[in-house]
Amino acid sequence: RRARLGSFEIIMTWRTAGQEGGRTEVVLFSKLNTQRFPNPPDVVNYLIKTLAPARSTHFCFLLKSVPSGEPMVGASIELEDSLGNHMPREGDPSSMLPSSDNQGRIKLEKLPFGSFTTTVRPPQRGNDG
Repeated sequence: RRARLGSFEIIMTWRTAGQEGGRTEVVLFSKLNTQRFPNPPDVVNYLIKTLAPARSTHFCFLLKSVPSGEPMVGASIELEDSLGNHMPREGDPSSMLPSSDNQGRIKLEKLPFGSFTTTVRPPQRGNDG
């Protein structure tokens, strides 16, 4: 039995940050336009592609010494994503991550979406010898 032609629309709408009353709308699928039912994996892939520019995350790391609990001033971190890519990338100054401030904080903005493993590198001490 053939499915009857009708409406089956998948529309994503969200408020646009920083714009009073601003809304953005994206048609993820339209049965009226395609004359067929949606293929769920295609809809999911289009959704991921549509959201990709917005899929960045802001993090604040708070680094403290153990067991004293004192802030780790001047410490750095390395990140490794699930594919084995490292930040900062060796030899790439543009990928350098900031050192911790006087309260032991490192703020990262626009970190790509995904899971990361974090390694803390203690502050480099001058050679007193």
